[in-house]
Amino acid sequence: MEASAEAMEAPMMSTIDVTSLLGDDAMTMTTSAVSEVDAALRPGLREGEDFEIVRASAMEAFERWYGHAEGSRSIYRTCVERNGRLVVDVYGIVVRAKLGEAPDEVTRRLELPKGSEARELVLACKAAFEELREVDEDDIRVSDYLFQNRGEVLTNLPKKSLEDFHLLPDQEVLVETKADDRWPDDGNSVIALPAVSDDDSMDHTKLGCDVSLTPKNDVSTCADAAMVGTRGKAGLSNLGNTCFMNSALQCLSHSSLLTDYFLSDKYEGDINTDNPIGMGGELAKEYANLIGALWRDGALTVTPRKFKHSLARFAPQFSGYMQQDAQELLAFLLDGLHEDLNRVKRKPYVEERDADGRTDEDVAHESWEAHLARNDSCIVDTFQGQYRSTLVCPSCSNKSVKFDPFMYLSIPVPSVGERVIKVTLISYGDEISAVTYALKLPKLGELATLFSALCEVADVDTMDERLVLCEVYNHRLEKTLSNMTMPLSDIRERDTIFAHRLPVLNDDEVSETIDTVLVQRKHQNASQNKTPYSHASPLATSTLVRFGFPWIVPVTVPKGKKPGAEQARRIESIVEKYSAKYARTIAMEQPSSPSASGDGSFDSAPVHRTTNDGDLRAFKLRYTNKSASASFHDYGSGDPATDSHEMSYIVGTTMHCVAIDWSPKALSHSYDDELFEQDVDEHVSVKENALDRTSMQGMPLSACLEAFIQEEPLGEDDMWYCKQCKEHVPALKKLDLWRMPPILVMHLKRFSYSRIYRDKIDTLVHFPLNDLDMSPYVLANTSSGPAPVYDLYAVVNHFGGMGGGHYTAYTRHAEEGTWHLYDDSRCTPVESTAALNNKAAYVVFYKRRDVPTRHAMSRHGSICNLEEMSQDTKMDCT
Repeated sequence: MEASAEAMEAPMMSTIDVTSLLGDDAMTMTTSAVSEVDAALRPGLREGEDFEIVRASAMEAFERWYGHAEGSRSIYRTCVERNGRLVVDVYGIVVRAKLGEAPDEVTRRLELPKGSEARELVLACKAAFEELREVDEDDIRVSDYLFQNRGEVLTNLPKKSLEDFHLLPDQEVLVETKADDRWPDDGNSVIALPAVSDDDSMDHTKLGCDVSLTPKNDVSTCADAAMVGTRGKAGLSNLGNTCFMNSALQCLSHSSLLTDYFLSDKYEGDINTDNPIGMGGELAKEYANLIGALWRDGALTVTPRKFKHSLARFAPQFSGYMQQDAQELLAFLLDGLHEDLNRVKRKPYVEERDADGRTDEDVAHESWEAHLARNDSCIVDTFQGQYRSTLVCPSCSNKSVKFDPFMYLSIPVPSVGERVIKVTLISYGDEISAVTYALKLPKLGELATLFSALCEVADVDTMDERLVLCEVYNHRLEKTLSNMTMPLSDIRERDTIFAHRLPVLNDDEVSETIDTVLVQRKHQNASQNKTPYSHASPLATSTLVRFGFPWIVPVTVPKGKKPGAEQARRIESIVEKYSAKYARTIAMEQPSSPSASGDGSFDSAPVHRTTNDGDLRAFKLRYTNKSASASFHDYGSGDPATDSHEMSYIVGTTMHCVAIDWSPKALSHSYDDELFEQDVDEHVSVKENALDRTSMQGMPLSACLEAFIQEEPLGEDDMWYCKQCKEHVPALKKLDLWRMPPILVMHLKRFSYSRIYRDKIDTLVHFPLNDLDMSPYVLANTSSGPAPVYDLYAVVNHFGGMGGGHYTAYTRHAEEGTWHLYDDSRCTPVESTAALNNKAAYVVFYKRRDVPTRHAMSRHGSICNLEEMSQDTKMDCT
């Protein structure tokens, strides 16, 4: 028997504090009246992590036991029944109410329970705005104000649920009051259509530019654009991470067979409202409305709010506004449209029969006819084909052959096992040298693999020498690479990797070695050529820019001491020595004065630290920070005890960062600073691996198709039951294409999953624009139909990595045959080659040759066409 809350003993806990859960600027209607108003919750809170839901009686007990911290209070939410189960609406419908259209008008964030009606929005506004407290409810109206375009007047239907208006999370609504018993005139060309139910027909309204067609999909139009032809070129507004949906919809929009079927209203006769696994025709109707909006004359942008809402009702995985997978959306949408448009009202029971020695022709025909007996729609006619699936037992060779339909093909992209990483090796001998090596390495290798490969190709003996690996960015040392277990995947294609060949450390009890990073800097002025990679320093007193690549020079100092004058002279001598190769010819011909370094080995250096204009030196050594953007005291000078910049110039634990600041006169007369940039040689491995690098970054579509039909064993989680062995076995599975559809959709499986890692395969797949011949992959049979030769017409692109990124689409216009890039609301003409040379290609769409590449789309379902536009409402689109 459950103990009462009174009898329960209070567990140890501090006071209740929910202030961290509350939003900053929000009002939340918690009841249908304005009797109680709470602060809204912060967005993104998760049950079980940020809060727990308890019964009201339990919460009352907690309040008695512990009380609330200052500013805290209990938060109550309503429990409602939805889809046959009880749920708690933690978050409601959130809008931003704007009082008037003036830019400086006040905005309030409102949150209402999801079951709220439109009239309750007025009550929430009255509670939120002090100016409205005394205004009669009938004198307040609230309108859809998405993207600051006046849309439907929500309060015209006071009893309609706010959910049925399909408002976006946190979108604006416009709040207005009557003045002199009249509503304010919006004063622009936007027309707010009267509210209509979904079943009402829309009158032929004369529309101008930027028209909102609510409660259907919002459409921005322009009459002048319609005169030059914009049908099928409208973008789709991003509703918040909905680029995955937009890209897939644009590709389907230019699938001419499907689009003309909807625009011609032929779909209406096929709607199946009785299909128990369908959606009552709602998805098909909303898709038809969306296609009609996209193919409307003059349409510039469509905001698919109603379609998104309908989609989410039947596929909860696409609810909300998180990034999803375009291919998964495409698969669900085509399947949902099929069930809504299935001409078979009553599906007969069909028993699946084994082959029993019959020919493939007989089994395939029987299987296809059985499929059509239960599935007959435009989607089947357009997108579905058939393949043969063969399973073979590895123990007894028992074989099972089945023929199954497919809507699309998921084609594996063979992962490249190797990659090429370029490393520039800096050696310090009589002169400095830089050589770039191209190392072919395992893609899933570690930094130790790179280290070993470089030592081998460059003949580095780690007993006598050491390598310091580092990443260089903008002519400075970005970071050292010392963790040998670091995965090579952490090194990006654009990263610049250097390796410095240095003597082994010989530290003892009285001395230690400090690796000194030397960064070249020069004064930037109009008389000097700025290199493409130069980066200006942010110092207000200097116009120093970095150039060349950083050097690393080991400096030995007494234990616990900092470099002094002796170490400074040594560094100066080394800089003179290594800079000699960058001297200008005229400087080489002039006699040079002896070096002041005190080291006879550097006396022959052609460049001197002093110039003819007094006390100026050719360069100065200054401590700098890691980014080499600051200037501290001179290297080797200063009292270590008063060095306030010590932590700024220490890189890692044993490296100091020092700038070589060259004088303008030295660079203009003695040195050629461009040689600092160009003095890098290429090892033969760069050319040897150039072709391999190209091949690793690209492969033909045929290689992917060969991998698709290749025989492979089933995994441990997908074992097959062999009737002869009477046990589950890892059968060998092989797929072969049998019947090809008019529209061939191929999903390139770029996302790779395993138990230890997840990865995106970014290999460039070369697929043809025209003449894709699928005959080599289709088994010869008499029912295969027309020759399986295809032409490309659409591509879904995915940019980025796992769990994120951005989607776009390339399509060949269904009427004009021209290519366009669709990036959410933007539509841009492009060349066809843009779609082909594309590492981001994710889903490709091909038309069979018997399907016309260009086809005039019907205008029956394209709402509000050009002829319906008033001549006096046309506007300039430029």
